[in-house]
Amino acid sequence: WRDSIVDAQAQMLQLLLDRNAPLDQLDGAVRSLIEQKCRCGWPSTQSAASAVSALTAYGARVPPEPMHVAVSSGGAAIGSRDFGSAAASAMISVPIAAVQSGSLTLKANRGTLHYVLSYTYPLPSDAPGNLTAFRVTRQLFEAGSTHAFATIDLASPASPVATTVGQVFDVGLRIAVDHPVDRVVIEDPLPAGFEAVDTSFATSLQSVVPQSDNWQIGGRQIYRDRVVAFAEHLGPGVYEMHYLVRSVTPGTYRWPGARVYLEPAPEEFGRSAAATLVLK
Repeated sequence: WRDSIVDAQAQMLQLLLDRNAPLDQLDGAVRSLIEQKCRCGWPSTQSAASAVSALTAYGARVPPEPMHVAVSSGGAAIGSRDFGSAAASAMISVPIAAVQSGSLTLKANRGTLHYVLSYTYPLPSDAPGNLTAFRVTRQLFEAGSTHAFATIDLASPASPVATTVGQVFDVGLRIAVDHPVDRVVIEDPLPAGFEAVDTSFATSLQSVVPQSDNWQIGGRQIYRDRVVAFAEHLGPGVYEMHYLVRSVTPGTYRWPGARVYLEPAPEEFGRSAAATLVLK
């Protein structure tokens, strides 16, 4: 197997194809092979070649077919999509009010349909944290300080986090995990009164820098309403991520909890409690 997990999984997929294994076994082998891929591809050119060869053989065995897919609940149509002979995907959003008696039906008129069912729900403004797979704690520091003046853990704070506008703060996330995990997404929403500071710009304030991150956390992206980072692998332990924000607009704002979850299994997650931010 040349000491490569990717090569081993690719060979296993090839073996299942040669043995005309059932489709559910093939799908499981394909998912396991895909999960070995990191953000930049497979670990080596040899592994990438093995994986692509196996996936090409799988694609020839299970080619895409034109099909019509319909979603209904209690006999009432909710949505439908038509697919051609080329690989494609589509999303159908179903409001919970449309699901009658807890019954949701997904039908395809031909071929094999692969789908993911994801359930999301709104959180109240005072939602507590959640400890499903990770423990997530958010801390707020004055820029340049290592002493947090606000800590948001699993319980919602008894009083709002209050500070002033025109200041730069260090937001720190502490992530605790008790078992090895792969492909971890870290997502921290920003309250409307804060804007994230991108320290990679030459025009950004160079005299103020955030505290250091653990080296396992990278791939950071700054958006208007959130900061997202990625970790390929985390062993058991406690990890920290920091970024700078600037308080820009006075007012009272909701501050949703920071969420950490597994990219291939978002139901395995952790979340800090929501809080209220007051800027004066």
